[in-house]
Amino acid sequence: MLHGEYAFTLLRTCATTGAISPSPDFVFSATPTVLETVLRGILRYRADGTGSLTGEALNISATASGISPVQLVTIESTLTYSVSPDGTFTQEFAPVDFTVTAGRGIGVTGSNTGVSEQGQVGLGGRVLLLSDTAPNIENSVTTAGSSDRVCIRSGTALKVR
Repeated sequence: MLHGEYAFTLLRTCATTGAISPSPDFVFSATPTVLETVLRGILRYRADGTGSLTGEALNISATASGISPVQLVTIESTLTYSVSPDGTFTQEFAPVDFTVTAGRGIGVTGSNTGVSEQGQVGLGGRVLLLSDTAPNIENSVTTAGSSDRVCIRSGTALKVR
């Protein structure tokens, strides 16, 4: 099991649209917007398999046209996790709540559901390699509307406490 605080940085790329049909085809309802994101913050793990996330994310829309392509958001969530004997782990986030603090949509709030990550525990629990290559559909609901997305993630977390 994990225990303590980990500083993390993570890169995420998402294809976002109004709606996505479930696997195996993942048909998008419209041409997707590509969103590139860098996230940083703190993951807190408790030995009982629960934890939390706090941090910020800088979103840049690679396909925005006629609007500002940049958003800075604060993020927070609770999570559950499990670690396998081989050191692999999975974590699932309760809705990831966010608030836009700069750029397009200042003041917009919302939550993302369906967010999960896989990874590998290394160096005696001091390092976590984070990834998400599972093609699960996430949903984002804001005060401005809702959308579906499929994302890939890659990052690292280092134990700081």
